[in-house]
Amino acid sequence: MDKYAIVNATVYQANGETYQKNKVLNNGILIVEGERIHYVGKDKRKLNQASKIFDACYRYLVPGAVDSHIHGILEPNVGNVTEGIWNPEKNRFYCSKEDIERACLEGSRIMARHGTTSCIFTTMATTETRLKRSLECISGHIGEDTGGADIAGIAIEGSFLYPDKRYIGAQNPKYFHQATIDNYKRLIEAFAGDKVKWVGVDPRWSDSPQLIKYLTQKNIAIEIGHSGASKEQFLEALKLIYETGGNEQGGLGIIHLYNGPVGNNHKPRYGQIMQAVVPAVLFAEKNGFKNLFAELILDGEHHSASCSLEALLNFGSKNLTGITDNIGAGQNLRDKYFKMAGVSGKIDDKYPLAIWVNPGVTLFGSRATTMDHMFPYILKILKGKRIYGERSRQSVFGHELSFDERINIALDILCATPARIHKLDDRGTIEKGKYADFVILDIDNEENVKVEKVFVRGKEVKWK
Repeated sequence: MDKYAIVNATVYQANGETYQKNKVLNNGILIVEGERIHYVGKDKRKLNQASKIFDACYRYLVPGAVDSHIHGILEPNVGNVTEGIWNPEKNRFYCSKEDIERACLEGSRIMARHGTTSCIFTTMATTETRLKRSLECISGHIGEDTGGADIAGIAIEGSFLYPDKRYIGAQNPKYFHQATIDNYKRLIEAFAGDKVKWVGVDPRWSDSPQLIKYLTQKNIAIEIGHSGASKEQFLEALKLIYETGGNEQGGLGIIHLYNGPVGNNHKPRYGQIMQAVVPAVLFAEKNGFKNLFAELILDGEHHSASCSLEALLNFGSKNLTGITDNIGAGQNLRDKYFKMAGVSGKIDDKYPLAIWVNPGVTLFGSRATTMDHMFPYILKILKGKRIYGERSRQSVFGHELSFDERINIALDILCATPARIHKLDDRGTIEKGKYADFVILDIDNEENVKVEKVFVRGKEVKWK
């Protein structure tokens, strides 16, 4: 099988136990064979193995982003994998099998343009018919060559939320179901099989412990969000997952930490769950539980920079997953309004990366993308920062971060951590044997980031 090499790249591998140990190679060499990385290093003698050599011109070569919470992205219409394609003339979504297919496949290609090489498509609360159609469509394309981002799995966000109007946000409680094993098997497992990576479960449902245990035994992560669950209920769920799956199996996450949806767009607290964060982190450290994590929508609009830094202090970069939570709206849209699953969404030019239920009050979702929005945002908020902490597992630092350190933290959050948490062990870092999923970036003035080239499983994604 032919090999090709990329030379003269600054290679960030994102492969350390801590962000400080992530390897950075100046004038690095990457050799790709088929879908996999064959070699990464600086030995020029290895170039004899390559039939083609490409010059990166001293740009930055990084792992592709793994977006573990995205509903879709489409341009110039709104489209996602649960509701289909928005038709502004008819003022409704079209949700045929073909519409879901288009949202799935076109969405994966648009994602790749922005540096995402793997995604976990995430369903919203919707009718049983649409949910079935969505699960069957996504399942059918997992692992296929889409010409864009690899569809790596399915997430279930809305189906097992609790009908508490204070927290439901853009999810429609009309389509919530009790969190039971029977409902999961009937609604999800029958159509998605073993393709599910995480499930949103509200621990206030009486039968939720049984479902949490069932999913953990299947190595599926539990995420709690859109929830008024108490500190005690959150910690009970954590202990149940640990007792069921040990240190490696399953996991417990917080869905888009900080953006409630209670209060304004920079929410200081996420119900009572925030009270559980420090005790949960301490429990995880004491018991060696590596899979406690939190999602963050790092667009600068869902929560403040200080909240992001607080999350970094509490969880560390190895236990934060950066997500777009894009609900299907790209940057080049014809319309500023749509209605999804009975909930109205509005785009306000004052907030270019957010979509609102009520502008300035309740968020619907994001329009952000990974490498050209969230990556530079992380670099920006970490610039000149000193964060101090005491807990050993966390990525805490008492010095001003270097440019390389800021990049390493960003790559943990966007690439390595979501891959590890969701058991995608063949991606997320630049290492021999892993999928050749990588992005070449042009970074100007340490913050202005342009996605130059994207490779998924060794193939360059074409969009020009």
